[in-house]
Amino acid sequence: MGDKTPRDRRAEFEATALPLMQGVYNFALRLTRKPEDARDLVQEAYLRAYRTFGNFRPGTNAKAWLFTILYSVFVNKYRKEQREPAMVSVEELVDELPDAAQAPDSAAFPIAASSLAWA
Repeated sequence: MGDKTPRDRRAEFEATALPLMQGVYNFALRLTRKPEDARDLVQEAYLRAYRTFGNFRPGTNAKAWLFTILYSVFVNKYRKEQREPAMVSVEELVDELPDAAQAPDSAAFPIAASSLAWA
């Protein structure tokens, strides 16, 4: 694969990987249970597959190779989400806590600044 032009490499990747995209998407959908998340997962997996296509050995099981990449991307995203705190928009907070949004500043912060002891 070392003497191939980028155009040849791309054509070989497309011929190998694109016919398998529906099966890869179906697998992603089973993992994520959400079509938009499945599409994102497939996009990321195909990008990674293209970048590492030089490691693929022609004649081996391309579907298994793509499924392995997809599952790896899925697990990495899941682990990353578990490490990151949940993000909530201000609008969601206002919707869930309408009374707090209307409360005067003193009610939101019941401890007066003068009561804080600075050492």
